[in-house]
Amino acid sequence: MDYRAVSKGLVASLVIYLISRPLLKWHSFLVEDISNEIIALIVNSAHQPISITSWFIGGALVGYLCNANPIKNGALAGALYGVAFSIVGIALISGQTHDLTTKYLQLIRAAFMIGTYSFLFALSASFGNLLRSQRSVL
Repeated sequence: MDYRAVSKGLVASLVIYLISRPLLKWHSFLVEDISNEIIALIVNSAHQPISITSWFIGGALVGYLCNANPIKNGALAGALYGVAFSIVGIALISGQTHDLTTKYLQLIRAAFMIGTYSFLFALSASFGNLLRSQRSVL
């Protein structure tokens, strides 16, 4: 495991996540205020690229900085990212619900989140590794 690459990727993901959340709020307010449907559709199409930047940039950074096994390290960074979000989500939900089945469903959802982020970080880590190999050829 390349601790330097994984930690830098996770820090970059966290910073970009904290920047993108207010951007998404501002974006949703902007779309609500637009009266023309065509312009609203065009502006609304920016929602998805803004929301994926946190895992994409973080995973690409892990892949770019890794010397060996960038996909494995990207998957590990994604799992850590998913665990962090799952812990926050479970803590928020646990305080509001007392039903045991709801808590089990939250654990299952957390497991899916961890798997999803692990896959997405590994995918973007391969892109970062490709960028690094392309630069070394030049």
